[in-house]
Amino acid sequence: MNERNPKKKWNLLKYKVQKTSFQYPLMRQAKITRRMLEIIGEEMVKGVRYEAMRAAGLGTGMPSTSDFLDSFGYEIVGDDSIRITSDWKWVAKYLKAKEPYKMDWLTQQKGAPKIIPMKDKYGEVVFRTAPLLVRDSWIHPAIHKYNFIDRGVERGLRSSTRRILFELKEEFLQ
Repeated sequence: MNERNPKKKWNLLKYKVQKTSFQYPLMRQAKITRRMLEIIGEEMVKGVRYEAMRAAGLGTGMPSTSDFLDSFGYEIVGDDSIRITSDWKWVAKYLKAKEPYKMDWLTQQKGAPKIIPMKDKYGEVVFRTAPLLVRDSWIHPAIHKYNFIDRGVERGLRSSTRRILFELKEEFLQ
């Protein structure tokens, strides 16, 4: 079943590129070109994909399929903005904030296994004992709106800075 619809793209985030967001003086002096915007857009999409994979690995319920990850893209808007898009049909589900909730089904009283394997933030498998009673059930931390997208954009900005700086140095050396 195809979960993508290229005719309907979701606009996830619009980012205005400003010279002040660059950490290096050389980049603050340069004119923001279309090529710079392309590099920033490419790196932002890479960052969003990375953070989506990371979020899926933390058990947020987000898909980790290549079809989902390939659904992200970017568009250059005007002379100074980038829009992150996705053509995944259900991406809106992952953009809504959810409140933390009790996982009362994950207790020994409700029939859950006594020992539950989980991955920690380092990818190591740890074993936890399920709570005995429903009143002591674990609290799911929920999904924060735009969390993986914001982190991916920040990651992309950092990596695009290195690529742009390299290209600017090449330009000056010619």
